[in-house]
Amino acid sequence: MEEMDEKICLDSDVLIGVLKNDKRAISLLNSVKTVYCTTVINVFEIWQGRTLGDQTEQYLSKMPIVHLSESAAKRAADMHREMKATGDLLDIKDIFIGAMCIDNDLALASFNKKHFERLRRFGMRLVEI
Repeated sequence: MEEMDEKICLDSDVLIGVLKNDKRAISLLNSVKTVYCTTVINVFEIWQGRTLGDQTEQYLSKMPIVHLSESAAKRAADMHREMKATGDLLDIKDIFIGAMCIDNDLALASFNKKHFERLRRFGMRLVEI
């Protein structure tokens, strides 16, 4: 098992995987010993897809939630502007998630690396899955 000092932010796809008892998501959480958190944007995304009686609220209540600060909002705007200028658009929610991770020095665990790889140039760090 790998030991890490850094906090890791879980993206929506990983959170949903954990809630659905997906082997890949569970394996990821078991492979890295660290503190996990998520962002308020991810809360929005998984809350939107919850079903009556699922364990979303119980699961989220145990996890630190990173909120959008003024600094992260400005960083997201700068990232969006630069990406738009080069025609390299990304969903604004992913830009906010990336900006919050960068601003809070968090690595992101996501199965959707294709999107978040594009934010490495801004300082985004991804967990190798």
